[in-house]
This record gives sequence, C-alpha cells and structure tokens, in this order.
Amino acid sequence: MSGSSDPQPGTTVGPYRLVRRLGVGGMGEVFEAHDLVLDRRVALKLITPRLAGDPGFRVRFVREARAQASLDYPHVVHVYGHGEDDGRLWLASQLIPDGDLDALLREHGALSPRTALDLIAQVADGLAEAHAA
Repeated sequence: MSGSSDPQPGTTVGPYRLVRRLGVGGMGEVFEAHDLVLDRRVALKLITPRLAGDPGFRVRFVREARAQASLDYPHVVHVYGHGEDDGRLWLASQLIPDGDLDALLREHGALSPRTALDLIAQVADGLAEAHAA
C-alpha cells in the first residue's frame, strides 16, 4: 500500500485509489474507491492489520471471498476481487450508491411496515442463496 499505514483518501491499494471512507468496524474500514484498471467505482474493504496477521483469519478470508464471488444473485453484493497490499488484506465489491440501511434510517427515520418487510424479504432471500451455495 503506498503512503502511510493508516489509509487515507488518495492512497492507492492494489489497483484501487481510495476516494472516501464509508465506514469503520471491528474488521477494518470500507472505502469508496476507484478501480484504476477497469475505471469503475467499488467498495473496498481493508482488513485491520491485527486480523490480517492471523493465519487462520487469512485462510477464512480467502475462502469466504471466493465463496461470495461465486454468487451472482440480485440480493447479494458482487465481489470483484481480493488481495493483499503491503501486508493488508483487501476485498473489492460492488458499491451500493444509496448507502446502507443505517444511513437510510438516520436520514428518514423509521421505515413503514411495508418497506421494512420488503427489505427483510430481500435480506432473507440473499442469505438463503448464500447458504445454498
């Protein structure tokens, strides 16, 4: 990874240039990034170095990335690739331009029962497909 160990917008990770941080969690950070090879926007998850150094986690990470990449289903985020740059694992996936459920709830408040049920059905459908695979 070029630049500092703390990724910032403008940093290049593998074939991706970080655009903006979308979120931070226990496994790492997610950025909107620009795929410099295919010229498209992606979501790029950067795994925290603490986890990336764990051999068991690395095996699970690769296995799960391959499993998710094999899915081609409307309610499952598409994985484009995974790799490692300067010891940091990354996973590139489809960028959902409208954000996540948390952002939707913060912006609009509680969902109507009909909308909530529709979203729950989509999530359940995607999970069923993932488990079937």
